[in-house]
Amino acid sequence: AGYRDGLKRHGIPFDPKLVAVAGYTADGGADAMRSLLALKPTAVLGATLVTAAGAMALLHEAGLQIPRDISVMGLHDAPVATMLYPQLTSVKMPTELMGEIASDLLIDLLNGGRPQPVAPLAPDGLVIRASTGPAPH
Repeated sequence: AGYRDGLKRHGIPFDPKLVAVAGYTADGGADAMRSLLALKPTAVLGATLVTAAGAMALLHEAGLQIPRDISVMGLHDAPVATMLYPQLTSVKMPTELMGEIASDLLIDLLNGGRPQPVAPLAPDGLVIRASTGPAPH
C-alpha cells in the first residue's frame, strides 16, 4: 500500500509486473529478484533486510554491480545492513515503539481484552549507504 501511495503521489502508474513476492527469506529475495531481472529494473526494495540480502546475492551471481547497474534498499534498518557488500541503504523503522505497541496489545489480549487495530507507523528516516546511487543511463 505504501508503494502504491508513493507512486500515486508522484504521478507514476502502478505496474504489478514490477512487484515480486519474496516472503521473508534470502532464497525468496533471490527468487523474486530473478523474476524481475528481465525487466532490467534500476532499483529494487526488499521488504526486509533478509530479502534484500537475497536479492543482492542473486545480483552478484548475475554479474551486476550494485549500485552501478541497480540500486538496492531494504526495510527495517539493523546492524546486518552494514555487513553486506556494498552496505545496504535501508528505511529505519520505529522498532522500539513497534515493540511497545506489540507488548501493550499482547498484554491486553492476555487480560481478555480485544485489541484494536493500530494505524501504520511512519518510518524514522532513510539510512543511505553504498547500495544506492544515481539511476544508470
